[in-house]
Parts: sequence; structure tokens; C-alpha cells
Amino acid sequence: MTDELAPDTDAKPRDFSRPDELGRRALNQARAAAKKHGYRPRASRLTKPKGDPRGERAQGAGYSGARPDPRDPQRLNTVLEKMLVNLGWDRGLSAGRVLAEWDDIVGPAIAQHSHIESFEEGMLVVSTDSSAWAAQLRMLGPQIVTRIHERVGAQVVSEIKVVGPSTQSWKKGRRTVHWRGPRDTYG
Repeated sequence: MTDELAPDTDAKPRDFSRPDELGRRALNQARAAAKKHGYRPRASRLTKPKGDPRGERAQGAGYSGARPDPRDPQRLNTVLEKMLVNLGWDRGLSAGRVLAEWDDIVGPAIAQHSHIESFEEGMLVVSTDSSAWAAQLRMLGPQIVTRIHERVGAQVVSEIKVVGPSTQSWKKGRRTVHWRGPRDTYG
């Protein structure tokens, strides 16, 4: 047997079933073999190179000094914004802002005659008091989408669907006559 593989008679028995013990044993054997062949450990990366007053900053290892780094205290709004984006809640929050700020986005005149019915997957459904207001909002649709993007700051709304007033059903009974109906008499 060679000298490096000979068992150590003074060694205590260890539990080599644990991975950290196996790793420690392999590392110690590698160090002993390197030392035997004349290799020496290199200088640590954290030591300052000669002529460099900044030391570890030049190599990019570690943080210290007056410069900002990720460990510095952050503003609460910055931390919350990052958290909302990481959790995927930013789109839902933006949709909630559209619903909450509808009156400010479209203005008081339009807000008085319209309200949001639903908002799903980028489609905003708006209901109006009369068919005239519905036609007006259909024409203003692209401008309202642009205002929403400017106000909320995200591409939340892709399309606005405007519906007129909901009318009562004139269909009563099993037999009905197909006629033109009452038109827009509700607004």
C-alpha cells in the first residue's frame, strides 16, 4: 500500500453516510495530495491587490464603501412595486385603478352617463344611459384607451365594448309577433 492511502491508526471513526462528511473527506484528501506534490494554496480573492486602493471593489467581490448597493435600505414604494411585479399582482392592481378612477379618466360629463359593467382580460365593458351616449363613447373609445394607458401606466385595457341601455323585454307569452319594437324610448 502507498503512504497516502494507508489508514490512519489515530483517526476517530466518523459517520460517512452524511454528504457533508464525504465532501470534507474528499477535500482533505485532495489538499494532502496537492501538498505532497508541492502545490501551495493561492492567495484569497479578498486580499487587496498591490497598488489598488479600493481592494475588493475592483474585482467586484463584496460590498463596502459609500456607493449604493442592493443591501442598502430601499424606499417602501420601490420594494412594494418589485413585490407586486414578482407576485404577478400588478395587472390586477392596474385594473382596480381603472375601476376606481373611471370618473377622473373620462371626466364628469361622461362619468355621469356611463358606468363600468365588467372588466376581464383586457376588455372593458361600459354601459351607458342612452344609445346616444353609447354611440358617443364608441367614437371616443381609442382616446379613452389612450387616457387609461397614460393614467394607469400599463397596457391594461386593450378594447372597450360599449353597450347601450338595457331595455325591458316586450316578449310575453308563447306566441309573439315579430315587429320592429319600441326603439330607443328610454333615454
